[in-house]
Amino acid sequence: MTTKTKSQIIRPLVGENLEQESLQFIVEDSLLDSLNEFCFSKVLSDAFEKNTKATRNLLLCSAWNLWVEELWARSTNPGSARILGLQGDAENVAALLVVPDTFDISLKNGAEEPEEWLGKKLTMIKTPKAFIEKEIKFIPTLSLDLSKLDKDTLTMFIGYLTNGGEITLDEDNRGKFNRALVPNLKYEVKAGFLNRICSYVNSVENLTSLLEIITPRVQLRSAKVGLSSPEEIRRASLVNKAESILKDCK
Repeated sequence: MTTKTKSQIIRPLVGENLEQESLQFIVEDSLLDSLNEFCFSKVLSDAFEKNTKATRNLLLCSAWNLWVEELWARSTNPGSARILGLQGDAENVAALLVVPDTFDISLKNGAEEPEEWLGKKLTMIKTPKAFIEKEIKFIPTLSLDLSKLDKDTLTMFIGYLTNGGEITLDEDNRGKFNRALVPNLKYEVKAGFLNRICSYVNSVENLTSLLEIITPRVQLRSAKVGLSSPEEIRRASLVNKAESILKDCK
């Protein structure tokens, strides 16, 4: 499908390199409407995204600290937490702190074995080796380092990925692929870890330190505004907040 456009070349100023001409499209009709919608939406989106990131980090940090304290108080996973903002006695704004049973572990790359390195980091636990054996599963894997393949072998491999089917390697190519294999180590934190984590530490401070090493992939979701307000008031509050955010938009 083609869309009617006009194109022109923007000529550089006198004395500049003529090779620096750039292409510009002048759009009309329905495509102009699409361009307007995109540009305005993108500027608004960028402004709101910047504000969201700044406020999200502050809110997430505070909510996470409260969640960890609740985890310690209960000695078991309290689950997701609803964060409420009240206006008088009525709910006005709300978000959901989601703490899934999936984790990130910052493992050091290098000669030292990951289990050994992690064990040295777990100073808040009396028996880190037993903890690792019980709660973390390390999975040796291999990945293909394409930079170690020569051009012809790489082209053959890309063709295989593009077209599918089986790849047949002669002895020479098999050796090239074997030399390009790089050992990796993936990990899994065993299910239900947050229900057991408090049994490994003796204070909320140590619990916080442990969760800085084995970190849940926490998210803020399901933001809601004007929960107890009529629709027209809710919409007006959204407009007012948008105007406030856009004051600093450039």
